[in-house]
Amino acid sequence: MAKDTPPFSSLPLQKDGPRGNAWGLFGKNDELGMLNRPSMMILWPLIHSPRHNGMDSGILVYFNGCKQEDVHNSKRNGIHVWVENGGVVGRGVLLDYCSWAESEGKLLPALETSSITVSDLEKVAEFQGVIFKPGDILFVRSGFVRALDEMTKDEAVEYASLAGPPNAIGVKSCEETLKWIWEKKFSAVAGDALAFESLPFQSTTHWLHEWLLAGWGLPIGELFDLEKLAAECKHRKKWNFFFSSMPLNVPGGVASPPNGVAIL
Repeated sequence: MAKDTPPFSSLPLQKDGPRGNAWGLFGKNDELGMLNRPSMMILWPLIHSPRHNGMDSGILVYFNGCKQEDVHNSKRNGIHVWVENGGVVGRGVLLDYCSWAESEGKLLPALETSSITVSDLEKVAEFQGVIFKPGDILFVRSGFVRALDEMTKDEAVEYASLAGPPNAIGVKSCEETLKWIWEKKFSAVAGDALAFESLPFQSTTHWLHEWLLAGWGLPIGELFDLEKLAAECKHRKKWNFFFSSMPLNVPGGVASPPNGVAIL
């Protein structure tokens, strides 16, 4: 296991592989990716494994050089690997962007293509007094789930029936975001929106799904209902917690309900 995280500028680690990859960081046969990172201590509806998304570099490739034929003919990079290694357990940290932005009069519309920047996230962390630690599991509350809950039936039907990719708030897809996630040494990221990044996807060069899942083996959680967790964190003035998740044991699975529990 690698002891130190190399600088973002050193990516890609496998020079003949696709842009931004961290292949080989934890060994050439590794399937856990950033879940190898130990946490300082040790709600999800959906979590994606490194098998979920590939990188297009002429041919489609997945985490640690797994090819399309490997996905079709093996269980490699499947979500069962997490189950066999004890699930996802660690120190969760919530950044309540929604509450902070409301207090500042800067809340972005959740049902439109709105991008939360690294500057925003850093300001939320400072406002909450959050100090990140290597191996943290990052949760971002954008306000998307709350916006869905506040919809009338007719509004929900209209939103669901819109043609083309959905419009939704999320973290901004850009090099700055990727560098920030890398340097904070998160083990996984999750949000309450349709995708961790804003939709439709805003960048083909710095598409977070591609870099995080296929490039780094870093899990992404989506559509987490963080409303009660945010209220409890605010009440306690405590934004970190023990997080435990045991995905479904599906050999070769690409995603799973995470069966997550946050304990403050």
